[in-house]
Amino acid sequence: LSFSAEGYQTRFVPLRGKDFDARRPLDVRLKRGAPDDVRAPYEGVGMVLIDQPPRVWVREVFTGSPAELAGLRANDVLLLIDGVPAQAPAQKNVIPLIMGRAGTTVMITVQRGNEQLQFALRRGLIRF
Repeated sequence: LSFSAEGYQTRFVPLRGKDFDARRPLDVRLKRGAPDDVRAPYEGVGMVLIDQPPRVWVREVFTGSPAELAGLRANDVLLLIDGVPAQAPAQKNVIPLIMGRAGTTVMITVQRGNEQLQFALRRGLIRF
């Protein structure tokens, strides 16, 4: 299943067999590029987000990405994106704020344990 809006495209990849767990959040990756190529490079910070309403969590940080270089980690809870509250659903409320032209900066505030941390990320070209 694919969806396209405002130049961005998403693809929902159904899980089958032993990998399927209805309790696990659906992995949704947002990218610019051809809808048939889920590994096309895109401009952003290089992380996968999951919704657990009302929160949005970092599920994965890509090796060598702006997110990793800034210090973001899996399981960080997003609080603010450029001062705007990060609320589920990520697809609608968070990802459009995080993605942007390579070389521009986005401020991300997260909760990690009992700490609130703020990171300045310089967006880049994310390649798989």
